[in-house]
Amino acid sequence: MSGKGRLLIVDDEQAILKMITMMLTKFGYRIEALNSPIQALDLFRQSPGEFDLLITDLTMPEMTGLKLASEIHSYRPELPVILMTGYGKDIEKASDMEKYGIRLLLKPVKAENLVSVINEVLSGNRA
Repeated sequence: MSGKGRLLIVDDEQAILKMITMMLTKFGYRIEALNSPIQALDLFRQSPGEFDLLITDLTMPEMTGLKLASEIHSYRPELPVILMTGYGKDIEKASDMEKYGIRLLLKPVKAENLVSVINEVLSGNRA
């Protein structure tokens, strides 16, 4: 299983960013990883066409992953988003989120599962 595409990954926990970046780089993805949603939004605004997917944490100090996804969708509504959280019970139903192009993944996530979901989302086969 290999991947193609440029992914914007945002998580306020540096250790998680590092792990996901190493994991996904091995599968062939090009990664831009930031621990600040505000910096990620600034980077995205500079070149919104450069990214194929946003992967973001739900709970971050500067802004939530849902707010970040909403801001990014104001520039590119079709950009797929994977929202990762350890607090699944605190957010709206996953089916409601998928209407907005947001796929929910609960932490901790295994490499194979993450790559599988990334490939599904990038190919447009949302299960």
